[in-house]
Amino acid sequence: MRPTTFKFVNPGRILLFLRKWLILLLGLFDVASLSAEQWKVLGPEGGDARSLAYDPRNSDHVFLGTGTGGIFLSTDGGRKWSRLAHLGKGDDNVLDHIAIDRQNPDLMFVSAWSVLDPKTGDLFRSRDGGATWEALSAMRGKSIRALAMDTAARTAVIPGTEFLHPITQKSRTLNRFPSTPKTRM
Repeated sequence: MRPTTFKFVNPGRILLFLRKWLILLLGLFDVASLSAEQWKVLGPEGGDARSLAYDPRNSDHVFLGTGTGGIFLSTDGGRKWSRLAHLGKGDDNVLDHIAIDRQNPDLMFVSAWSVLDPKTGDLFRSRDGGATWEALSAMRGKSIRALAMDTAARTAVIPGTEFLHPITQKSRTLNRFPSTPKTRM
């Protein structure tokens, strides 16, 4: 059996090493406290923010969709918030997209999908700037993960599920774009 040999390290080097780590740790805590001071909670309370849109007539009017089905409105650019509406029956609707017609901002659409069943959801429409909402029967039960408005033609909103579905503004009809073969990328 070989005897164990010990190397003695200069205590000054150990102190220097500890000092560097202490300075690094203090610096990290200081940076963390500085960055925390720069953020200010503006609200609204309840649910996480999932979507934002603003009224093209007045950019101080900001709409916020949450992960619990809530739509909030700020009329002062986000400094104060009030609950505008709750979409769906429970708190499971995730409101990922808000689309506002630029020519007629009273016309709004919100896409939703359910946390409880990610394959279901709804498409909601308001014709009065968000005061009242209706779920469009053509998209009932569809998990809508994308939403776009046809701003050029101003005739349709296009929600994306497994297919693109143009819906005319004046009706509740549903047209499905022709399917195309899937291609590999």
